[in-house]
Amino acid sequence: MTEIRRFDLAGQQDPSAIVDMLTDRFGLQLLGEEQVTRIVIDTADNRIAAAGGVLEVRRSADGFGSGSLIWTCDGTQRLRIRLSGTEVPTTLSDIGDSHQAEELIGIAGTRPLVAASANRSGLFSFGKLDDEDKTVVRVLLDCSSTLDGSSSTNTIEVQSRRGYDEEYRILLKELSKRLKTGKSLVATAPTATAPAAPGAGFNSASQAWREALRSMAEVMNSTFTGMLAGDDNEFLHDFRIGVRRTRVLLHEAEGVIADERRLHFADEFKWLGEITTPTRDADVHLDYFSVMAAGLLGKAEGDLAPLRELLLERQVACRTQMLADMRSERRTRFATEWSTFLADDQAWSLSLDDPLVDATKPAFTVIADRARTVWRHVQHDGRLITDESIPTDLHDLRKEAKRLRYLLESFAPQFHAKSLKLVKKSLRSMQDVLGEFQDAEVQATTLAVMAEELVARGTAAPTILAIERTVEHLAVRSLNAREQFSARFNDFDSRSTRRAFKRLTQLPESSR
Repeated sequence: MTEIRRFDLAGQQDPSAIVDMLTDRFGLQLLGEEQVTRIVIDTADNRIAAAGGVLEVRRSADGFGSGSLIWTCDGTQRLRIRLSGTEVPTTLSDIGDSHQAEELIGIAGTRPLVAASANRSGLFSFGKLDDEDKTVVRVLLDCSSTLDGSSSTNTIEVQSRRGYDEEYRILLKELSKRLKTGKSLVATAPTATAPAAPGAGFNSASQAWREALRSMAEVMNSTFTGMLAGDDNEFLHDFRIGVRRTRVLLHEAEGVIADERRLHFADEFKWLGEITTPTRDADVHLDYFSVMAAGLLGKAEGDLAPLRELLLERQVACRTQMLADMRSERRTRFATEWSTFLADDQAWSLSLDDPLVDATKPAFTVIADRARTVWRHVQHDGRLITDESIPTDLHDLRKEAKRLRYLLESFAPQFHAKSLKLVKKSLRSMQDVLGEFQDAEVQATTLAVMAEELVARGTAAPTILAIERTVEHLAVRSLNAREQFSARFNDFDSRSTRRAFKRLTQLPESSR
């Protein structure tokens, strides 16, 4: 169950300053922003409010569009209906017959609705992200003022996510500490912390790689049972993170791990990625279905029912095949080989006479050298991207950027903490738009293929038309992401980021 905690900020604080502080001081990622006008409506005796809910008409602040009727209860959006006109509803007679609609009607009955308040609001959505850009805590900032500007309120709402209770408690503690005495959220700048000394950690490259690979093995082992059970898609997501990071580490381990073993294990982990990809894709497509349906008007949502059935059919087929592969002799044999290799001290005990030229070198020397090589690849390929570049060019750049981030994060203790933070912030910003572009392209391609299959099955025209409208929307998303790429890459390729990366991969004079 989602836990929700709200903070009312004292005083009239500048929304932009609050946004900056949430991102800089508390490490949140701004995911979305919306400027709207909101008219709260209720029965004359405030039945909806008494039940812990808010019913409002929300429209874009620029005045375009008819807006939506939104019912929120206990911090959770229960109902959202696209309005067909510009008038504020005076009854609930036309909100449909869904379960949520019937629940709302059960609260308000047939009583007339009246406007209780009208505000202009800036709504900001944030996420506390983990290393894979997955949102582990959701934060909403509501900066509202009356239409005449006579009063304003700023409210922060923190929402937990399933499986991330500890991250939720930590963020709550940090916010509570700042706000419990009534201090302004933006009164002071973040307190600087002393960075770790670059090059701290393991003596040899061999030791550093072994520990990093062990860490990823623990991730995969801890998620394996949950992934097979299939009760929560995040187990598969986390397992695949472990696979991808391990593949990057093996790719960069030339001269650290003997090629015969390194290439064998690399092939096996590539196979693990291949057999889990269809199920993960099916999960993602099904998750996107609710977003897609919400973007359609009225009965058009129902037109997508055949698509949902096809998505579920694909998901079941993909999962069945994945489970068979995971229980195969090949996967079992490989798992035993891998765990034995990581636990074998003799396999990792190397002398100075060993032919592996980098295994006994200082860990930081080898890691920094590999990071510089990948950096140059990202920088070179990024500079070649133009408006005429094909989608695969951006996808390849995204993979290179992810490879760089995985390498930096896998060996984070080796690096200067402040420089690492600066480089990762710029790198992640670029990855965000590349990821948005890739996701939109993949979704559009998948929907087009499924539309063809549904046509072959004799599915009615309204379903195909609804899918085509969604593909058009995805094309707009893809174009928007593409237009943002240049600015994001220029930030990554800026003089300040290049300087930070140079500091990141350079030992101080005293350590040489």
